[in-house]
Amino acid sequence: MKNIINLVKLQYSSIYSIKKYLYTIISIALIMTVFDRNFIMFASGMVTMGLIYSTAFYEEKSKMNYLIYSLPVKPKDFVLAKYIYGFLNTLLVMLLSGILFMVLNILNIGPFTELTLGSISLSTFFIGFIITILVLPFALILGFEKGRLIIVFLVVLPICFAQSLIQYIGSININPTITLIAITLLVIISTVLSYMITSNLYIKKDIN
Repeated sequence: MKNIINLVKLQYSSIYSIKKYLYTIISIALIMTVFDRNFIMFASGMVTMGLIYSTAFYEEKSKMNYLIYSLPVKPKDFVLAKYIYGFLNTLLVMLLSGILFMVLNILNIGPFTELTLGSISLSTFFIGFIITILVLPFALILGFEKGRLIIVFLVVLPICFAQSLIQYIGSININPTITLIAITLLVIISTVLSYMITSNLYIKKDIN
């Protein structure tokens, strides 16, 4: 457990190396949200992508991943730390986007067309979830160079369709409790399967 915590901290230390890039993304996201309130959904996706995807890209370019091979760390722990890092950042962006939404409402900067705090939070979670269980595995196994086209497609896809998906789910005439349980089970099962497949493939990559 201590190794995993240290690995997660190592992920966050990478943020300092790309802080100018992240500041730029956050600034653009905030400015666009002020001028177009409905841009908050896309802005949340941009920040989530910056924290998760861009950090992983920097680590590969700087050869930081090779440092892991020289440490007494199991490959499965390294992969698990990546997943934890992804979900922590997703929750962080959900919190920040929720605060921004409420501040803009208090300042009467709006209104938000067909957007609620719940829909923004769900969309942000969906974007972070897809990046964590699909984009990161491709980046870890294939690398950003070999898997560039697939990775870019998987990054853009959830950002573009997150809002539409949430609206579609909301339009389905199903008990909210059942919907919540179904989504929760889907998230847990998908995450576990993704982690198991990724960690096993990463071990083979590590051995080779």
